[in-house]
Amino acid sequence: MLRINSILGAGLVSLVTAVPAFSSVAYYRFENNLASQDNSPTLDATAGSTVSYSSDLPGSSIFDPIGNTTVANTKSYDNGTGTASVISDSSILNNAVSAHGFTIEAFVKLTSSDVNDVKFDLIIGNMNGAGTEGWMFGINGSGKLRFSGVQTNGSAYKEVSSTDALTANVWHHVAAVGTYSERTGDGLVDFTDVQLYVDYVATGTTGSAARFFGPTSSGLPGNSGPNFVTSTSNFNIGAVNPFSGYIDELRIYEVPLLTTQMLQAVVPEPASLGLLGLGGLLMMRRRLA
Repeated sequence: MLRINSILGAGLVSLVTAVPAFSSVAYYRFENNLASQDNSPTLDATAGSTVSYSSDLPGSSIFDPIGNTTVANTKSYDNGTGTASVISDSSILNNAVSAHGFTIEAFVKLTSSDVNDVKFDLIIGNMNGAGTEGWMFGINGSGKLRFSGVQTNGSAYKEVSSTDALTANVWHHVAAVGTYSERTGDGLVDFTDVQLYVDYVATGTTGSAARFFGPTSSGLPGNSGPNFVTSTSNFNIGAVNPFSGYIDELRIYEVPLLTTQMLQAVVPEPASLGLLGLGGLLMMRRRLA
């Protein structure tokens, strides 16, 4: 028996047939490398000076509800005290977040110092130092999940954070899901609702307070352009402080996903391990009889 770490448990598998088929923009599994499983090698990253990989994992395998596949999971990303890993081609990732709805998801495990940090620890993003371009997804100085983006109406960047801080030394699944809405006439603006999820449960501000607004100028419906100011800066993974915990299975989609479509960590049930061991002993006994 295997256990899927999800709010739906094993019942998730029964929903797979109803999930549409589409692929992610970028998908980093961190199996001893920084190669994206999609659009590779365009979105492959360059490792920081002391980046390493850890056998500390959210699960021994990862289940993908969209593809109905399960893959072995052996390594996670551990930046330690090194410099960030860099994705030099930022255009695809910028477009994924700016054009329409999007999903950014990952598994993270924060150390105690990460949770109680006073700076922002980046999972992925490319906001410039002035805070006038780009977007960021990571952990704020209070240990809370945060998404920040610069709006195209020229205002300062906006952010949405989780209600509670993440628990230290525990693996969490985290996600930011942006749902894009076009204007329906003059006087109405485009916006993207950004909802954060921790362990598949919605958290943080919802509704208009979490909306990242587009331009307010008049125009035809849908012709307002992207909702975030794209940045020419390189994307970074595990940056700023740096991120001193672990990151695993980082994935970006250019569509908003349901929680039942997000990656699930799969671990053996403790009772199952005992049953497997007992079964092996019985098989050995039969062979010796």
